[in-house]
Amino acid sequence: LTFHRELGSYVDKSERVTALVKSLAERLSSDPAHIQDAIQAAQVCKCDLVTLMVGEFPELQGVMGGEYLKHEGAPTAVWQAVKEHYQPISAEAPIPATPMGSLLAVADKLDTVAGCFAIGQIPSGSKDPLALRRAGQGIIRILWERDWNLTIETLVDLSLAVVKAKATKPEAETREALLAFFRDRVAYQLETGGYPGPVRRSALVTGWTNLADLKARCVALSAFAEDARFAS
Repeated sequence: LTFHRELGSYVDKSERVTALVKSLAERLSSDPAHIQDAIQAAQVCKCDLVTLMVGEFPELQGVMGGEYLKHEGAPTAVWQAVKEHYQPISAEAPIPATPMGSLLAVADKLDTVAGCFAIGQIPSGSKDPLALRRAGQGIIRILWERDWNLTIETLVDLSLAVVKAKATKPEAETREALLAFFRDRVAYQLETGGYPGPVRRSALVTGWTNLADLKARCVALSAFAEDARFAS
């Protein structure tokens, strides 16, 4: 089953997502069983795409994968992660409810975004046929709401390593484009977070790739702006 003409099949995508999940899980957890569950979820997260149910009702992708795995007796963390990994499906929709679902969602979206950038399919103007902006915003929202200590540079470098075999653009050029893309998504996240313009601009210019740190600085600066000493 083809994922993308230049990026290969869904088997290829699953292998890349699995490699990403393993790298990210090892940075976030020291529990071998937890890491192995995450890898298992990544390996099977696209299997439901070849079922008649998802073929008839595409909006059930992921949902049916989780249900099938639950029926087969897979660990709860595994089937829940598969069921949630397409979330958030819109700007206002909730992120995955479980940490493992969030991890799988980040890896899946990251592979799509990095893969498309690596072959030169970058959104421009109002054109974004592969919904890369939505995928990128989903990654940022998950990192923001989970407070994970993962930098955007780490995500970009790991994703470029797994898509390297399919890339047609120079890696340095792709890396620069991805960082600019994610910076825009982070700026939008700050805007939707309700922070005043001066707070957003000040926080962004002093470092934006560690979202947990960025959020803490925005909160601290917003609080201090209310202090009588701030004016001086």
